[in-house]
Amino acid sequence: MKMSMIKYSQPSFFKFGNDSLQLSDFIAKARNKSSHSFLEVGTGCGVISLELAKKDSDISIHAIEPQSLFYDHFYENIKNYHISNVELMRASLEEFSITNNKTYDVIFLNPPYFWSNESRASPDLNRDQCRRMKKEVFSQWLKLFHGLLNESGELFLSYRSDDVEKMIRDSDAWNIIKMEKTQGCSFIQLRRKL
Repeated sequence: MKMSMIKYSQPSFFKFGNDSLQLSDFIAKARNKSSHSFLEVGTGCGVISLELAKKDSDISIHAIEPQSLFYDHFYENIKNYHISNVELMRASLEEFSITNNKTYDVIFLNPPYFWSNESRASPDLNRDQCRRMKKEVFSQWLKLFHGLLNESGELFLSYRSDDVEKMIRDSDAWNIIKMEKTQGCSFIQLRRKL
């Protein structure tokens, strides 16, 4: 899938990458086909959710995003692609996990690729929030995901740092189902341990 053929509205401080399209393809091929309830964490302008929704109109996606500068772009993309099975939830994962009373078949995310303490900050705070995160936050997210998934639920994510795979293995809360490495990025499918 060529990015030049795909048009999405997005803020000037952020440009989605080919990894978003690759992650949506990875999820579409690897997921349990009986899965219907999905949660995307950090949807941004909605690229991954919309790509999945276009491939399967029988799934329902809640897409959470804490940065308000993405909201208008998300809604414009929903309208332009005539998508009705994706709903934006305006919240951080931490806020959402407190108020949410639902579990999901699939959770997916394309998290920031750089650790805050190991990389240079962007002068643009919005861009920086998309590119960097603390390792401790990612570790906490792994715990939150476990509680948001149903018993046979799956977690999909992309990553660049080998630290992510180590953190997943060290948590001893996840079974690695499938891994796929591409140039510059890796994708992983996990199932929660019971």
